[in-house]
Amino acid sequence: MTTSTHNAVVDIYAQAILAEAMQAEDVQAAIAESLRFTELSTAIIASHELRIHLNDKSTSLASRLSLIDRLFKDLPDAYLAVLRLLVERHELKLLQTINERFTSLIEEHFGLVIIDVTTVVALDDELRESIKEKYSTQLASPVALREHVDQSIMGGIVLQMRDRRIDASLNAQLERARAVLASDTIGGVS
Repeated sequence: MTTSTHNAVVDIYAQAILAEAMQAEDVQAAIAESLRFTELSTAIIASHELRIHLNDKSTSLASRLSLIDRLFKDLPDAYLAVLRLLVERHELKLLQTINERFTSLIEEHFGLVIIDVTTVVALDDELRESIKEKYSTQLASPVALREHVDQSIMGGIVLQMRDRRIDASLNAQLERARAVLASDTIGGVS
């Protein structure tokens, strides 16, 4: 698939999802809808077994589509239709790119930057406003947050916006400490 064809296919899928999200009443409702699709794509990408099963050509298409319908029955019809087409056409690998394009379409439509914020516990109003204020100033653009709660980061915060990721989680700090301890030298001493 050429790059332009690939981009056109991704754009068609993202536009279909955008049409569903734009049925929301306001920007916050549209952001909430975008979070639902982000969580769907993240769940599928994170589950190796699910991806293998959905891509397994030896399993009947009807069985794979039935699994989608059972697992994701609470999602909007447009999201299910896109997911079903991806499985049917063996294009599930496009899911992350579609989600990224969908996010950029929402950003363009509302004239803002979406920041995915991951913490162990839900943000309080003070921290939420602090993050919005700081990054709105830095990015010279209004900011909307898509909030994720993830116990696996153990503490701290992870911010993702466009191509930039700031990982100040306890998990990341421990990984950096492990790398230092595993190296041959510590503080210049071998």
